[in-house]
Amino acid sequence: MEQLINTLLAMKAQLAALMSQLDIAGKRERIEQLEQATTQTEFWQNAELAQRTMQGLSTLRAEVERWQNAAKQVDDALELAQLGDTDLLDEMSAEVALLTPLVDRLSLEAMLSGDYDRDNAILAIHAGAG
Repeated sequence: MEQLINTLLAMKAQLAALMSQLDIAGKRERIEQLEQATTQTEFWQNAELAQRTMQGLSTLRAEVERWQNAAKQVDDALELAQLGDTDLLDEMSAEVALLTPLVDRLSLEAMLSGDYDRDNAILAIHAGAG
């Protein structure tokens, strides 16, 4: 059980660092600002701007929710593991086995979170001499 707790603590620390790196708290504030702006009547007068803003808001919400849900899952699993109930050992092992690829995938997403990383790319491979 101690090993599971240590693994979950490491996941929690890794998620916290990644959330800080990606400024998830700042994105939450940006969501609140955008939601406040959408309540203004003049916001909806420019349909094109309103549509782009709503798409950006939707993207931000999805990103923040994904990170918050992952952090909550790790926190919940950690709380259960810290209860020390050996009857939950198999269930906790399965939960850690499910959380590990989730945290790894989020870590990769964080690594690929630059300005242009969401855009498509063209890759050309040319055979050469040698």
